[in-house]
Amino acid sequence: MKIVFMGFWTALIIIAGGGCGNTLERLNSEAVSGDVDKQVELGMAYFNGGKAVIDYHKAAEWFEKALPADNPAAMYFYGRLIEKGQGGMSPDPVAARKLYEKAYAKLSGLKSSEDKYSYVLGLLYLYGRRAVRDEQKALELFIAADRKNYLPATIELGKMYYQGAGVKQNIDQAKRYFFKAADRGYPEAQYYLSAILRSTQHDPRAERFLSKAAAGAYPPAMYEEAESIEKNNHGLDEKSRNLYLAAAQSDYPKAQFKVYQILRDEQPEVAESWLYKAIERSYHPAMSELAANLSSVPESNRCGALILFELVNKSGNPAVSTHLDIIDRKCGMYLPVKFVWNNQYYGSDFIAGDAGIKRIIEGYRVGIIDGSMTVFKNSLKEQSNDLYMSMAWYKMFENKMPLNWIAMIFKAVYEDKHDSPGFWLNYGICAIQAGQSEAVMYSAARMEGISKQLLRPEDALLYRDLTALMKATGLIMLGRSDEAYDYLYLNGKLTNAANSRLINCINFWFCPVIKDKNKFSLATGIAEKVLLNYQTYPRVLFYDFEYEKEIIERVVVQEPVINVQPMGVL
Repeated sequence: MKIVFMGFWTALIIIAGGGCGNTLERLNSEAVSGDVDKQVELGMAYFNGGKAVIDYHKAAEWFEKALPADNPAAMYFYGRLIEKGQGGMSPDPVAARKLYEKAYAKLSGLKSSEDKYSYVLGLLYLYGRRAVRDEQKALELFIAADRKNYLPATIELGKMYYQGAGVKQNIDQAKRYFFKAADRGYPEAQYYLSAILRSTQHDPRAERFLSKAAAGAYPPAMYEEAESIEKNNHGLDEKSRNLYLAAAQSDYPKAQFKVYQILRDEQPEVAESWLYKAIERSYHPAMSELAANLSSVPESNRCGALILFELVNKSGNPAVSTHLDIIDRKCGMYLPVKFVWNNQYYGSDFIAGDAGIKRIIEGYRVGIIDGSMTVFKNSLKEQSNDLYMSMAWYKMFENKMPLNWIAMIFKAVYEDKHDSPGFWLNYGICAIQAGQSEAVMYSAARMEGISKQLLRPEDALLYRDLTALMKATGLIMLGRSDEAYDYLYLNGKLTNAANSRLINCINFWFCPVIKDKNKFSLATGIAEKVLLNYQTYPRVLFYDFEYEKEIIERVVVQEPVINVQPMGVL
């Protein structure tokens, strides 16, 4: 059966909008005339509901119009939409933080007692958005606004008491606040009220409030209403499908993932677009789904899978650890990925970094060398960061592409990335494969200089181990094996000697260092039995950052004999 979606859940929206038409029309007229306060008020009406059906696209439009006037409420809510990727925008937490900072700076010096400004300042304090998190201050600001019947603040008070945030949890008090705002048509209040009535009393009114919240286009309510219908009908029907789609179109990632699941068999390309939307909004089930897909197909993208699983892992989800281990055993790339993605936490980072290099690789493999190089150079000009963040070097290495091509990625991002932990680790690994011992030593020296403040304490210890391994590998490649093992021995056993991911990285990428397994094991504390094979690599053309050019062999200049006797002594 072909699945057909309506453009929106039209009937219920018409119902939800009843009674608000005249107020909304007047507000719209004043906003169109250029009144900044009315533009903000209209934006908040579309953001919170109550006076209008929730519509994040329209909210974004009106907040954006008010931004040039430096209105702090417009800054905050536009930032909120950008942070979550609502209103048709891609998530951009960095841009959102800048707007929060500006809003806080404006509001903290503002003497206005306007309800909406108290409300926005309260939100900044409650959620710690560029202000020091202070739930008590937030509570005071919301109470002051609630006393003037500013209902968006009333809803926040209800949520604080419902969740026990900054106050002792009090469901009855929360319910009173939610009833106050729900009676005035605010969908979020109706949604929370429905949850309370459903969980504490099995009150039949719960479903009615949920339907009202869904009719007001509050995305979680639309999703849960669809779930309830699907469950009661033992399957999807047109109404539940349309509700799921409406929530997905409102940029609710849980619904976007659900639409992907509905469509993946019948309309796979459309389904995939919804999956990527959910990933862009950091929805973990979607990220895990794509990661599993990337690691299981014949032309697997192991680094892409590792990146996604690692982003989920950072949220404290231990369930993905097994997946990380399975992939890492096949490639040893977990640690190189981990340190490149050290400061990235969002699915939107993955989408930006998922630059396709497939065409370049395919061209090279069939012998279109010059054409592939031209396309590659153009890609480096336009999306060098994407190539770097997507770990494109590994895909190129897998396909036996020249290592001097690979080094071009590091050269292209040097200015932006040379102070980050992952840069020198990955460059050094590539230098090992290129047989460039001096470049390996240079990488180790630069790794030693990386600020440990960029890393969590446990990661700093792991990075220290990798730095020691990089230096020892370079020494062995220079023919100074005894010095390498002395260095490791005097450095002390590796802190992470039992870490399977460190061992995988050694076995795949630091093969020269295990020239003498017995000495290496004694020096580092890594059991000899887990080590694989020693391997050396011939020198090939590679970019040397110390010399600032591509080289195969370094030219050794004979240093002149220097008279070290004090001046005047013959």
